[in-house]
Parts: sequence; structure tokens; C-alpha cells
Amino acid sequence: MEKLSLLLLRTLSEHDGFMTSKAAAAELGVSRKTVRRYAEEINQHQERYGCMIQAKKGSGLYLQITNEEAFQRRKEQASHNDDFVSRIIEFFIQEETYIKSEMLCERLFISQSKLSQELKKLRRILSHYQLSIQTKPYYGMKLSGSEFDLRRFMASNYLQRTHIKQLEEGTISEDTPSLLHQQIKAIVSSEFSQKAYPMSEAILNNLVNHLAIAVLRMQSGRYLDRNLPISGRTNDEQTLLGERIIARIEKECAVHFTEYERNYVLGQIVGKRVVPRNEKMTVSDEAAELVSKILKAIKESRQIDFSKDLDLQTMLMLHFAPLIDRIELGIELKNPLLNEVKVHCNVAYDLAIIAGQVIAKQFEKTISDHELSYLAMHFDVALNKKDSQTQRKYILVVNDLGRAANTFLKEKFEFYFRNYIKKVTVCNPYEFLQMIEEQEFDFIFSSIPLPYEGTIPVMNVDYFMQPDMIKKIEAALAAVFTEEVLLNYFKESLFICEQEFETKEAVLHFLCQQIKEQYSMPENFETLVFEREAFFGTDFLPSVAFPHPNALIGSETVIAVANLKKPVFWYKQTVRLVFLLVIAEQDHLKVKPLNDHLIKQCSSLDKVNKLAATTDFMTFINYLKE
Repeated sequence: MEKLSLLLLRTLSEHDGFMTSKAAAAELGVSRKTVRRYAEEINQHQERYGCMIQAKKGSGLYLQITNEEAFQRRKEQASHNDDFVSRIIEFFIQEETYIKSEMLCERLFISQSKLSQELKKLRRILSHYQLSIQTKPYYGMKLSGSEFDLRRFMASNYLQRTHIKQLEEGTISEDTPSLLHQQIKAIVSSEFSQKAYPMSEAILNNLVNHLAIAVLRMQSGRYLDRNLPISGRTNDEQTLLGERIIARIEKECAVHFTEYERNYVLGQIVGKRVVPRNEKMTVSDEAAELVSKILKAIKESRQIDFSKDLDLQTMLMLHFAPLIDRIELGIELKNPLLNEVKVHCNVAYDLAIIAGQVIAKQFEKTISDHELSYLAMHFDVALNKKDSQTQRKYILVVNDLGRAANTFLKEKFEFYFRNYIKKVTVCNPYEFLQMIEEQEFDFIFSSIPLPYEGTIPVMNVDYFMQPDMIKKIEAALAAVFTEEVLLNYFKESLFICEQEFETKEAVLHFLCQQIKEQYSMPENFETLVFEREAFFGTDFLPSVAFPHPNALIGSETVIAVANLKKPVFWYKQTVRLVFLLVIAEQDHLKVKPLNDHLIKQCSSLDKVNKLAATTDFMTFINYLKE
């Protein structure tokens, strides 16, 4: 009952105005009488659901929210409980024969229209693995593609959830790896330890997952129909290691490896090896040249120069040694931290996309978001190192007590706030206006009132640094995004509320048009926004999306906000708040702190609810600076 009540709640929330019980019943696949029963359930527990359902004769049902926080919590619960795409794939993997849409609707308790929406999402996912959904009249649907690509897809999405869980149905819990998985891991771990072959636990698990899938597929009579070009990519030690693992799996799992299957195992071992840092001199010229091209492309596109970061260059070259083999062999290395990387390393992920474009051009093959996320982790370390060096501030201190007092104040600021300051400039009041015209400052401190109405934050200070004043100044310098700073980027004219859109494309087009009307943008501005979105959706956080162009453009950094009247499905979830970030070339050093601040502010569902609930621009800004 709870689950169906949540489905009704979500259905009504996505419908503007009244919805007839007949329409709601069709959407949920139940009778109108059942819909009325769910409505009564929600009305009887208004406090828990944060809403009530009004019924009006001749009009239908209407959702009235009584507690926004409780309602959003229940709505999110409904969304998380129904990962229909995952469940549809599970049916396809289990059956491997034609499945009729009527059966899926019945099993998933959804309508035909809802199934069509979910299949559209699934087709987009399958396209990344060269797979498709084959339909046949009167028979139904099934997955279509090569055995090799199907295994890649299964390993990336559903091994632990489906195949491994199925193997010992009823004898193990969902959270426990199957006996086959444990058996293969014991074999691989034993052989790798004997050869002192370096491999992290995450990569080891990834390799074991692929081998477990291979065994399961062979046991059911499904063998690879293509051979991996492994020749010349393995040395004698790797070949011997692979042969020993294959021999033990054949004996213990009662399965026979064909030549294609044997090369598949060798390819997995070669593509997932870890090159020790002390072996950096063995890195190929191809890997070194690729790193050089990527860093050059990043500098040209994002104005970030990593040419002197030898640590980054070394780590990338070590990473590219096995990555090049994986690209050539068509093997993917899954990153268990993929989703976390996309949220917390979003700027670095954009740099990884640039790297991916260079790789695609050189090898004529695209690499997956899992592979990009590994590159992003390397770039994030390098960006954090740069960030710690560049976030110190240029400050101006204004004082009217003469040269001796100026020297005194400068020494005080440099002593107490050295961790926050890059340079201190002290001037007299009559020099003030000329100073801010000639130089860029992040903060102004003054011992007297100033005739200034610009955007640089200003704080009045006492001549003598008392403990309370020191704490106030330190707090001001530590706060990267004050109200004044945010107002440099957010404009009330680009704060869009109460607008209704059907698709994310419509949202992006509208926001791009609004920005182009107010700011000078290149002709390909909107194209660049959609280009970035095509790599991977920017709905990093629940209910929030952060779209942006795939390049630094424009003469001024600006952020447009769409506070949507009705949630819109983005890439993997519905979105209520959209921040379209356009970063100017001269502000390239501000990209990461600005992104990090927005991500931090929107990581709390309570904060997102507060932001989405306000239509007042200054209230919105004040929430963002908290």
C-alpha cells in the first residue's frame, strides 16, 4: 500500500491542476476505485506525506501540499524506490528471449506510456555499449548485439545485482557475492600474489566480475564471437599468469575456454594492470605524447597550464599505459566511485572530457564515463594543488593616519592573515579610487567610511587589532562567496521562476536565449551547452542540474537560474533547479571554487527545498551564501 500511495503522489505532482481518477488509474495501471483508496490512505496520514488529495466532482483529483519538506522527502522516496530501467534490464538479462511489453507493464506495475518513457532511457544507455532493443511483431522485445558488448554491459551494470545473485538463489543474501564470485576471486588473488603482480582491490574485483560473467555465459552455451587483438600486447609473465588462471577456472568451474575466451582473459589482465610509479621510465613514447597533447588541449580550452606539474604528468603516463591497451582491445575499467567523482570532481570531469576528445581523435574510439572518471580523479588532485596556491586574496587597506600607520597596518594584516592573503596594498583615502581603477582587489578594509558603491566587498576595521576584530576579518577572508561576490555572477534578470517546460532541451534553449539577449555570446553558445550535456547529464545532485558550455566563452561570467514550476526529467532524474553557468575566459581560476560552492550548497535536500520554494531573488542569493 505504501509503495502504491507514493506512486499516486508522484503522478499527481507531475500533473498540473486537476487529474481525473480515470487518467490516474490508467497511468498507474489500476482501477479508479483503487486510486480513490490510495487517495484516502494519503489523506489519513497527511502529516507523514506532507500533502492531501482533494477530490472535486467533474474535475478529478488535485494535490495540495501542506508541508513542503515532508512532501519532497516522500516524493524523493518514490523516485528512489522505482528504478524501472534497472528492473527492465534485469528482465532482459534473465530471459534472453523475446519479452512482450504487456508482461513488463504487468510485472513492473506501470502503464504503456510509462514503459515507453523508460525504454527510451534504456536505449540511450544501451547505445554506449553498441547494443539495441530488437522488436519483432507478435513476439516482443529482446537485447540485440554481440556477445562481447553484452558482457561489457552486464559487467558495468548488473553483475552483482543479477547474475551473481542468481547463481545460488536462496542460499545467499543480496549483499553477499556468489560462491562462483568468491571461487574465482580466490583463484585470481592466489595467482596474482605468487607473481607479485600489482593490482588494487577495486581493479581486482572488476577483473573477477568480468571472469565470473564469462564463466556464466559459457556454462549456458554462449561463447565470444570475436577475437581480441592481443598479439604483441602481453609479455611471457602475463601470458603464463593468464594460462594458470584459466587452467584452474576450467578445473574448478567445469568450463572450457576456447581460443577467443582465452584471449579475452589475457586482454582483461593486460588492460587492468597497474604500472608501479617506480617504473615510469618504461612508459611508452605513445603514452607520453598523448599526455602532452591532452595538456595542450586543456590549456587552449580552459586556460589551465599543467606543463610544470610533473606529478600529474607522471601519473597520467602511468595510467595511459594500460588505458591504451584497453582502448585497442575494447575493454572498459569500471570505477566504483563514478557517481561520487561526477559530483565532487565536476570541474576535473570537464577536463577529462577534453582528454577524452583528444583520445577519440587519436584512436577513433570513444571512451566511457568510467574511464573519464579515472582521468578526472588525477586532474582533481592537480586542480586542488593549484587552487591552494591561487585562492589567497589581493586586499586593499585604506587608512588616513599617515605613512607610519600604513606600515603598521600592513604588518598586522600580513602577520594575522598570512594564510588568506597573497598581497596587501595600503593607501590613503585620496589614492583609493585610482587604486581600484588600476588594480584588481578581492577585498577592501578601511578605517574610515568610503564613497564606494562597487562590487568589491568592503569592511570597516579598527586601527588597533583587537581579538574580536581579528576574528571578524578572518571570517570575512575565509568566506569565498559573500553576497557581493555572488551578485557579480547572478543577475535578477536571469532568475527565472514559475516557468513550465516539458523537456530539458526546452529549459536549456530558453535559458540560452535569455543570456544571449543580455550578454554578448558567440554564435555557437547554445551548441556548446548541448555538446557538454551530450557527454553526460549534469544532474549531479538530486533535483538540481548544472549545465554549462563545453568551453570558456563570453566576456563576463554569469549564471542563469531556472526555478521550475514543474520538475523536468534530465538525464537520470527529475530536476527542479537549473543553474546554467557561463564562465568567461579571464575567470578560469574561479571555475572550481564557484562550482564547489554551488555543489556544497545544493548537497542538502533541505537547502534545495528552501531554494526551490523562493521566488525572491535576494532571498535566493542569501540562501546561497549561507
